[in-house]
Amino acid sequence: MNGLKIISDTVEVSGKRVLVRIDGDVSIEKGVIEPGGEIRLFSCEDTVLNLVKRGAKVILMCHLGRPNGKIELSLSVVPVAKKLSEKFGFNIQVADSVVGTAVNFLVGKMEAGEVVMLENLRFDSREETDDEIFAKELAELGDVYIDESFANSHRKHASMHKITQFLPSYAGFHFAKEIMELEKVMSGFKRPIVAAISGAKIETKAALLENLLPQIDFLITGGGVANMFIQADGKKIGNSIAEPSMLEFVKGLLEKYRDKIFVPSDVRVLRSDPVTGKEEVISLESGTVTQNDAIYDIGPKTSAFYRTVIEKGGMCIWNGPMGKTELPDFTDGTKELAKAVIESKIFTVVGGGDTIIALNKMNLLGGINGHVSTGGGAMIALLQGEKLPAVEVLRS
Repeated sequence: MNGLKIISDTVEVSGKRVLVRIDGDVSIEKGVIEPGGEIRLFSCEDTVLNLVKRGAKVILMCHLGRPNGKIELSLSVVPVAKKLSEKFGFNIQVADSVVGTAVNFLVGKMEAGEVVMLENLRFDSREETDDEIFAKELAELGDVYIDESFANSHRKHASMHKITQFLPSYAGFHFAKEIMELEKVMSGFKRPIVAAISGAKIETKAALLENLLPQIDFLITGGGVANMFIQADGKKIGNSIAEPSMLEFVKGLLEKYRDKIFVPSDVRVLRSDPVTGKEEVISLESGTVTQNDAIYDIGPKTSAFYRTVIEKGGMCIWNGPMGKTELPDFTDGTKELAKAVIESKIFTVVGGGDTIIALNKMNLLGGINGHVSTGGGAMIALLQGEKLPAVEVLRS
């Protein structure tokens, strides 16, 4: 893994204060974590329990929401600590603030094997500016630093970047696994490589597509990404999501990689006509999407074809549900692709919050053979070939 320093049993932690940056940025309503959110929140479990078992004094750090440097009680990490306490089976006390005298006192009286959590890091505006003084104040609370927040590793923030200048720093078990699995993808783990890329806007996936297409064998598309390829192929997309400014870019991709790119041959639309307003399947080969139609999912013929592509594959990269899965009538494309992935047992890396939430609701996430990434933006950035700030500082 290109010199990534990983926490191991050879690193002495007994009796030491260990700062662990976790991903606690989840939505919790009435004690229930958002679907898929528990995967991110609990990804630190192996590292934290290992440290507790070895007698470390564990200090958890995370952010929640966007308080913009101000204290907002609705964004306190107390509910996050409560969910972790329930999961781990022991109490996690939350500090009254992020840094300062009270925090120093709380940490100073910790016993071996105890766990505390600092308040929301973003209550201090210096976190998001990678402030050196703030990073040093955090570092003074610990003897060792561990990063278990891969989902935020593309951000240059003080608790993940500058802090590593002041403490021996390591990747946690899950963080290291994320890098290992994604680097397998980058090195062409097993061919043919299939990428399933969707999303509302192709602009957010442009760099990913440019970087992936030369490396993969097949690209299957859905959502707004597919809409733009359909339009670039000269077909009408009606009232669907479109980005006129990206049309020439997409035409360029089709011209260069047409043999690799698969676009829906039929779609499910929401027909907004007041008389016939309903879900309907339209063939793009023999039918036409009217001006009143909005494409919300791939059709059954496309799903069947995508299954044949998956069955040929050696590895799959999946980012983005195939349709507007928050609407019950438009979940079939995503569900059928998930079934194809599971039944073929193809090694699959799944990432992106929307994809994970959709598959989790369908009770299909557990059947994936491969790796479920906690990172959306971080996963895309790494696959685009970018250097992630919080990863690079953990390399030897």
